Amino acid sequence: QYSLDVGDAVNNALREAQRGLNLASGAGIAKAVSDFAEYKQKCALEASQPPLKPPEALLVALHPARGLPPQASSTLLTIARNAASSDDDKFRRLKGSNKAIQERVLSHEAAVGVLRAMGWDEAPGADGAGGTLWTLPASVRVSPETVAAFDMNIAYAAIFGGRVQQAPRRAGPAAGGASGGATISAAALQAALAGAMAGVAQPQGGSNSGGGAAAPAPMALDGEDDAALAARLQAEEDAAAAATVQRADAQQQQQSSAASMKARLESAQAHVAAFHDEANITRALSACPLERLQAEAASVEATEGPAQRDALLATVTKWFKHEFFTWFEPPKGTDGQPLQASSDEPTAEERKHGAQRVEVYTAADGTAHRFPRFNDPSKLLDTRVGRCGEWANCFALVCTALGFEARHVIDWTDHVWVEVWSAHRGRWVHVDPCENAIDTPLLYEQGWGKRLSYCIAFSRAGAADVTRRYTRPGTWEGPDGVLTRRKALPEPILKGLLTGLTNKARGAVEGGAAAVEALEARDVAEQQELAARQAGTFDAAQSALGGRITGSVEWRAARGELGDQGATEAAATDDDPAPPPAFDFE
Repeated sequence: QYSLDVGDAVNNALREAQRGLNLASGAGIAKAVSDFAEYKQKCALEASQPPLKPPEALLVALHPARGLPPQASSTLLTIARNAASSDDDKFRRLKGSNKAIQERVLSHEAAVGVLRAMGWDEAPGADGAGGTLWTLPASVRVSPETVAAFDMNIAYAAIFGGRVQQAPRRAGPAAGGASGGATISAAALQAALAGAMAGVAQPQGGSNSGGGAAAPAPMALDGEDDAALAARLQAEEDAAAAATVQRADAQQQQQSSAASMKARLESAQAHVAAFHDEANITRALSACPLERLQAEAASVEATEGPAQRDALLATVTKWFKHEFFTWFEPPKGTDGQPLQASSDEPTAEERKHGAQRVEVYTAADGTAHRFPRFNDPSKLLDTRVGRCGEWANCFALVCTALGFEARHVIDWTDHVWVEVWSAHRGRWVHVDPCENAIDTPLLYEQGWGKRLSYCIAFSRAGAADVTRRYTRPGTWEGPDGVLTRRKALPEPILKGLLTGLTNKARGAVEGGAAAVEALEARDVAEQQELAARQAGTFDAAQSALGGRITGSVEWRAARGELGDQGATEAAATDDDPAPPPAFDFE
């Protein structure tokens, strides 16, 4: 569809040019029209060769605003045509020591940019004569659309590069044919060509049917002198070039964001293996006063079974919060003021336990306090200190060691918690050890005032997007909905990445096909639950959720996580406030 749309836009524009302008490169333009017509017919006959849009970076590199010399344009067109028409390797190799290639292409920065945008790789000093060897990988397909992009560049430069003269005007209606002298809309022509260069068809009065498309409606130029016309055309060209570059920059930024998110997803999925490491599990069990915790759970729920397991989860969470783990507060000096903060590279020993960065707090006497951000849950069983990342990391290991099925949940707005499968409730349950909070998923949005975007859960059984569990009903879509904040990559791509991670993880699940089928059934039930949450009504009980309770008031206020209680709490002491509502076992 791209090829047909852009082809018609260019055909209309070029016909208009031939009707009203004398072109030095008329033969080249005629060939561009012919190439498009031939390719449209080929597309209709060979469905196995779908149109391939030229890379946006190539369209930007070819734009006349880049200053590509005409001789370089024609040479690059020949290079592109050769690569498109033959599989011979000799057409995918360029020697920098070749005088013609050096003078016509490699000596011009804009032309070198075009080669790189096409996908050519360079190897300095590798062409056998001391020059750079350029190769086009076999995986790069040079499509007819790409070749047409070069044709458009040459035609565009011919029309707007000062090598074209307007034909004498003639009174009366436009006359068809190449010999006609009708008054034309140069602005409309430029807009159509600029749109085509950017991959957007903008024909005026044109048609998407092959051949015989109506030309753009003429626009009278009477009353506009040559200087005004030139100024207007230059302004329009500058605007078109700026829009093209802006689109390319936006696409590059999105590609970078998508690559970053993909790497983060893969890293988080790989990390869950640490929760199932036998040595780590043994160490976690030795750190838990299991008999005492089981007795406390039995006093809450006497009946053995799924309900008692939920009671044990609540008991373990409370123990972890109030007895086992400690929230890290930056140290202060003898005067009560915060020490000077900086960062440092981790030592070899710190890096061995997953630390990728170290916070350093330096006192007036030069004494430095290091806080490595360990990512090894086993190491955290020793240090027992950290912020939410360390808390959730270590807590996920403890839950796994105690036989709970746990998921590590990462919130892209900077928080981490855990979900635990409750057989009693038949669903995943939110657990935040930092807050001693269980099954209060709206805590962050309703209580803390966060504006969530992505909440992704990772387990040995795969990765899942659970954002809808943590957002208020009816807030997914709309002008200020959650979807407006999910800009890292398109939703179908995110779904595909998560599906790929899940399929890979389930290939190693114990229990074979039956276990995988059970997990898939659970997935379906969870998606139905999340859809129902968004379609439901807001639970008034959730409105009582307060702001964050861990960390100093100053730190929480700086993060905007005090919630509605902020003004009151900021004036009070930083004692441990009452936790969010306890787990309802009924």
